[in-house]
Amino acid sequence: AAVLQIPLEPNTGAGVLIAAKVNDEDEDVATAALEGAAKLHDAVVARNLTRYISDATATVAAGFYGPEQQDIARTVALFAWESIKIVADAGARESVPVLIDALRFFGRSRYWDRHQRAEVLRVLGKLGDQRAAAVLLDFLNDGSPLRWKTTEKGQRLHHTVGDAALLSLLRLYNLQPETFGMLIPTSDKGFAGYADDQSRREGHRAFRIWHQQHRERQPTRAYLPTSRPTREKD
Repeated sequence: AAVLQIPLEPNTGAGVLIAAKVNDEDEDVATAALEGAAKLHDAVVARNLTRYISDATATVAAGFYGPEQQDIARTVALFAWESIKIVADAGARESVPVLIDALRFFGRSRYWDRHQRAEVLRVLGKLGDQRAAAVLLDFLNDGSPLRWKTTEKGQRLHHTVGDAALLSLLRLYNLQPETFGMLIPTSDKGFAGYADDQSRREGHRAFRIWHQQHRERQPTRAYLPTSRPTREKD
């Protein structure tokens, strides 16, 4: 693909050209553009991919793709998801409102699976912008299983999509998982989960109570959705 010939110079017009090709009708070209964007992951790429994510979310949400075009809709959803990861690698906190819109729609749709929505939950925690708190709270009750680990004592810990949301919330507020009953095996400090559903309910409830009591830490500016349909459904 010609996109592979574009010199990958950070913070130049290369980022504009590569990001624009993510929306190419040729799936191979779009995939190559995503690969180039991932290598650059600079501010220019992030800014232009954010526009793509916004347009992709609004277009699919508006029902632009009919029943016979769902394969295209799924591809657009996948490219939006891949773009979100690149934007996060660029540390583009200004993109958070657009990522929130994408998660609110795709995360509750058939287009993203549990692992994809969990990844976006983690991305929002990584970016560290408290504007994401509300949407993260919305996913606390998602009990879809993701993975599990066995502790040195033979105790099995489970990690759900809701737990991924909780970990991102804790990251936003600089809180420790153990404070809310999560267990971390010594063999894998990057994993946190619960041994049973009762412990999970209690831990999540404890965070909700903490959050309610510390609402003043949240931004006072109201969040306004940014995505708008690019074309009305026929």
